[in-house]
Amino acid sequence: MPVLPNAKHEFYVYALIDPRDRQPFYVGKGKGRRRYQHLADWKAGRIVNIRKHEKIGEIVSAGFAPKAIVLFAGLEEGAAFDLERKIIAGLGPEMLTNISEGQQSEREKAIALARDALARLKPYDQWLAERPERSEQSHYYFKVVAEFEQMAAGNFQ
Repeated sequence: MPVLPNAKHEFYVYALIDPRDRQPFYVGKGKGRRRYQHLADWKAGRIVNIRKHEKIGEIVSAGFAPKAIVLFAGLEEGAAFDLERKIIAGLGPEMLTNISEGQQSEREKAIALARDALARLKPYDQWLAERPERSEQSHYYFKVVAEFEQMAAGNFQ
């Protein structure tokens, strides 16, 4: 895999393959040598995901090593997370040893949190009725709402 000139596009989506049946058993997002870390963790006895750990153990006990293949390279982190989720969903999480159905980028998490906060926010009239009226409180209410609306739309300052 060539070194990419843009650090924003250094991520990839990979799969761990069982060489005995050539079936994927794990899909992940990474950069650098991340795709090789799973076998290294197994060798060191570091258990993060027991199902994946046991699967690697079965493969090694049979005299093989899992294959780590890059499916898509040269991605921005958000695109890599998105592809990872889509591949896991496409293969079916029951076929894989992944703990979750994919991760979210920090940006995606912030957008989701902002949307959740907006959904939970009391309407201004209700909020105001529950508090003593002070002009600075009203200012902060509208400021917070405006900032969450910007974040929910994916606009960050």
